[in-house]
Amino acid sequence: MPHKLVIPQEDYSRIFRVIFSVLDGRAQTHQACRFFAMAGAGILRKHYNLNAHPVSGGAAYAVNDEDAVVATFGRIENNELVVTPDAFHCWVECNGFAIDFMTPIFQENLQAAGSITTVPRRMFQKPLAAMSPTLPQYFSSEGMFHLVPSLENTESMIKSFDAPAKADLAALCVYWYRRPPAPMNENLDIRDDLGRITRLKLHGPDISGAW
Repeated sequence: MPHKLVIPQEDYSRIFRVIFSVLDGRAQTHQACRFFAMAGAGILRKHYNLNAHPVSGGAAYAVNDEDAVVATFGRIENNELVVTPDAFHCWVECNGFAIDFMTPIFQENLQAAGSITTVPRRMFQKPLAAMSPTLPQYFSSEGMFHLVPSLENTESMIKSFDAPAKADLAALCVYWYRRPPAPMNENLDIRDDLGRITRLKLHGPDISGAW
């Protein structure tokens, strides 16, 4: 029997697009897993009253059966997925689920790492109990995943958002978002410290299906 999702796919897609739109042009979006996790958790807390927490650590996702591609964030050492300062990922944990708002742009993330594989743009929202106990090299089907939370990395992620610029952008995502079926403002004007106005436009890749 299919598990009940924490949020509908329509909501997930809208959260992704808001975060993507705020980041686009301000950072390398495909590498901004910390921001996706922090802003996503903030939206879930504010607009859904959920006990959502950003988490950082090692992660692996089977994303393409045909080419046996696994998006791996971390290093395999001594048959374990090891987190390093330069090899990690971030996601949201809530109600016993792992929710990753960055998976729709795994295509760009893998391309930046040199991969030429096509990766579907899908939602990732799965019960932690469904996590594979095996390491990425033993994944047998698309959608399998393995997460290794790191308290040290998570604390570092949260601390990094003490910086006003990051905190303000994450708060902007929470402010802009509207929970379906409420309509979304397609544009949002923001003013910088010098009084200059920038118009943000809601956009982003379309999501098709789920892992």
